[in-house]
Amino acid sequence: MIINSFRIILIFTAILLFSSCEKDSSITGKEDSDENSNNTELITINLSDNMLNEYIINAVVFASRMDGSLLVSKQFNNSDKTIILETDKKLSLDEEFMLTFALTDNGMATGLLTYANLTREKLSSINFKTPVRLTEGIENNYSSINFQPTDNITSLGAENSLDSPYSILMDQNRENLSLVINEGFEAPLETIYLFGQQNTGFDKDSYLFLNLPLMDNFTLDKDDFKFNELEAKSFFVSNPNISKFNRSSYFNLFGYLDEKDKAINRFHKLSFTSASIDNENQYSMNTIFSSYWYNLYNGNYYAERKGLPMQNYDIPELAIDYTLVDNNIDINIDGQEHEVGKIQLFNYENQNTIVYVWNFNFDSKTTSTITIPELPNEMGVSMLQGYYDNSTFKVGSVEVYNFFGLNSYDDYLNNLVKDQKQLFDGSDGFEVISNSDFEYYNTPIRDKVFQ
Repeated sequence: MIINSFRIILIFTAILLFSSCEKDSSITGKEDSDENSNNTELITINLSDNMLNEYIINAVVFASRMDGSLLVSKQFNNSDKTIILETDKKLSLDEEFMLTFALTDNGMATGLLTYANLTREKLSSINFKTPVRLTEGIENNYSSINFQPTDNITSLGAENSLDSPYSILMDQNRENLSLVINEGFEAPLETIYLFGQQNTGFDKDSYLFLNLPLMDNFTLDKDDFKFNELEAKSFFVSNPNISKFNRSSYFNLFGYLDEKDKAINRFHKLSFTSASIDNENQYSMNTIFSSYWYNLYNGNYYAERKGLPMQNYDIPELAIDYTLVDNNIDINIDGQEHEVGKIQLFNYENQNTIVYVWNFNFDSKTTSTITIPELPNEMGVSMLQGYYDNSTFKVGSVEVYNFFGLNSYDDYLNNLVKDQKQLFDGSDGFEVISNSDFEYYNTPIRDKVFQ
């Protein structure tokens, strides 16, 4: 919300009231600003169009000292393109502070994202891009032949089905195929990749490209699937860490067809297998693709990385632990290869009524305590003040990250956070060790407050 500022000047007994001119789409977090102001500019936030979705009823950005005390806060909406946060508090160039975004939706759930260990020198601005918001397209149905009812094919154009540009499904008898091309991407979808693995009804790992748009009389034929360009690969996993929970391990391989797809981060899922420490993990790589990346999960370890996994995959000895007392989260990290820490506040014991999901980013090399910051008055609608006053926020999970290609938290801020880049545009990926008291916690922590 853009709020006009007012200047009140008292001269002896005469009171002159001047109202300032309507500002443009730039707003500041101070009541008055002129060339003689003693206010300190903390950071500039640049917002693209329609950053807030239709369900957000309140959006606030605020800055805090590392001890949690409030420096400045400001409400904003979709008419605001530039927010310059300024404070009347004294703050040196190298004094660290926290920056928090808080968005409350019409179901009274609040998503919060905090970047800690910022300074005016480290990060002068953050530039947000409008998030991709998919809407379901029209369903098209086609026939399929030569499949058995027990056959399964896999096709995914994203890391998970919620972000995929399409959805594809066969009926129970494998005689019909439904395809939905979702809407919301700038570049049109041209190709869909299907694959079947040896243990899902195919004699050997096989694949098929579908070039869009499909003809109305298209038929999916199992006999059209190919295998000549597939290359068998495998890896072994060694994990020295002990996990609290026995969650299933997994490995997924993704590929970019060409540089054009890589530029828009459009990829295809190519293969999947376990990432077990007990046996050889086998998968197929399609040599038609120009480049690859993978994710791998085992115990309390997760990785997303460019390329293919090493044949002997050694998980580093790294551990993180925490205690939460009176809104202070004390962190203990054992190990050397890391740059970034993350914390997610989330009440897993009451998932039926989500009130908050609060993600923190911090410098894992220099920080041993994160203090939950004071909540500004503009967040009154969020109903979170009671959690703060009574120190009843819950830690859902904590994580420590090693980013490949980055050497420090400052690198992380400038290569990924500043322009909100895709992971592989600003690094070669990451590996993370997590800890939680809840078996089915979120990992890795995704910093998507704007959705």
